[in-house]
Amino acid sequence: MDLDRIRNQGQMNRRVVLKRLGGASIALGTVAGVGSTSTSADHDGGVPVPTVEGPVTGGVRTGEPMAAIVADLDNYGYIEEEYFVSGTARALTRDDNETADYKTRILVYRPVDHDEFNGTLAVNWPNVTEQTDVPFSFANKFDYAMREGYALAITSVQKQGTDGSPLALRSWDPERYTDISHPGDEYAYDMFSQAIQVFLHRPRPDPDPLRGLTVRNVVAMGISQSANRLHTYLDEVQAEHGLVDGFIPESIGAPESDEDIRDDLVPVLWVNTETEVRNFGLAGTSDPRDDGGLFKLWEVAGATHTNNYSMTYRDEIKKRDHGNVDGSGTEAEWNPEEVRQYGEQGGSDCPYNLFPHQYAHSAALHQMNQWITQNEEAPSAPRIERDDNEPAKDEFGNAVGGLRSPVVKVPVATYESSDCISMRGQTERFDEETLHELYPTHDEYVAKMRSAVNEAVERGWLVESDAEHLMRHCQESSIPETDS
Repeated sequence: MDLDRIRNQGQMNRRVVLKRLGGASIALGTVAGVGSTSTSADHDGGVPVPTVEGPVTGGVRTGEPMAAIVADLDNYGYIEEEYFVSGTARALTRDDNETADYKTRILVYRPVDHDEFNGTLAVNWPNVTEQTDVPFSFANKFDYAMREGYALAITSVQKQGTDGSPLALRSWDPERYTDISHPGDEYAYDMFSQAIQVFLHRPRPDPDPLRGLTVRNVVAMGISQSANRLHTYLDEVQAEHGLVDGFIPESIGAPESDEDIRDDLVPVLWVNTETEVRNFGLAGTSDPRDDGGLFKLWEVAGATHTNNYSMTYRDEIKKRDHGNVDGSGTEAEWNPEEVRQYGEQGGSDCPYNLFPHQYAHSAALHQMNQWITQNEEAPSAPRIERDDNEPAKDEFGNAVGGLRSPVVKVPVATYESSDCISMRGQTERFDEETLHELYPTHDEYVAKMRSAVNEAVERGWLVESDAEHLMRHCQESSIPETDS
């Protein structure tokens, strides 16, 4: 596929259109072309560079940033720092000259050894459904990203997460975040662009959150509510600002036609689960558009809107940051081996689905980076099959079709997406009789898993380091149990 040709046609043929956002509209512009060896944006959108302050310290709560990472960064050779960014943002409204001042924060993660940096910054627009910043995309990807040398940032750009709720930054620690000020979510899109400019602009701001690291590519990612915001950003802002090189929206209703999303600007890899196929439990299944242009959709069989890995991460943040009324939470605990289990050690009760969806998130980031840096198009995946407004199920109760993880191709459990709390799931491990019938010996189970793992790596749906994790858990399992 000639990606440059697609983008150039989009610039020449696509008219300036008006898109609706809550009754308001804004004209779309165009984006300049790029060279033939990359699908990157031109990073020249005239976006202001905000004032940067930090690293931020102190406060009356934990002495650390709200929603700080729960994993041990020493294991990755990374540093976490928080910075304030402030400036004047433009509203995404009919009157695009409407401006307001703001001050928010960004959480930044960079490798200690600058030689380890791979040149790509992954920026998470955090989810604020729970009236506070929850970096679900970051939670699902940080392990892979830090093993591979990405820089990461979490940008607090919505009012609910900054100063608009009792769980927002300023309420949580009124000393550390006393000056946080958000003018309203119509300004969030420009705030997001300005946060990205902090990492791209030359000369670099002082202080420089990346301490001299040169960012060559930017990937924007968000889950559910924040993915919806990224969809708007892609359609309404990207053409004018040109700061993002690739988008990974996740777990949100997929576009149903070519007109529902711009696929002529930069690569878009949309990652969905069975929950979105089920249309969030509403009437009728989703009917997503085909892949085409710079758009790809992965529908991951076995996955639900939320997964055990990211929800456990969220739970540990809440336990530490919001543990008690007086604000004195408990230490966060993060056991990566425990949260990587996929049902081989037993099932799980609602609402924790043990399907290892974090592996699809890692693969999506890897494939997006290949797409924008090497012009290697991300692989496609079949759609999940539909049956009477539900995902079609196989003999084991797992979805038919879709992006098929090795744990679905060589199953030891049913990954249930419909009989649990809305948007959540559970895992029902097969009984021993079924496991013995499927895999008479442990060696046979390991051999079948290794074949499925190798196929997933070959198809681009699983990164090699995650394949190693998956095989280790498989080999250390007791499937099937032997008679004593």
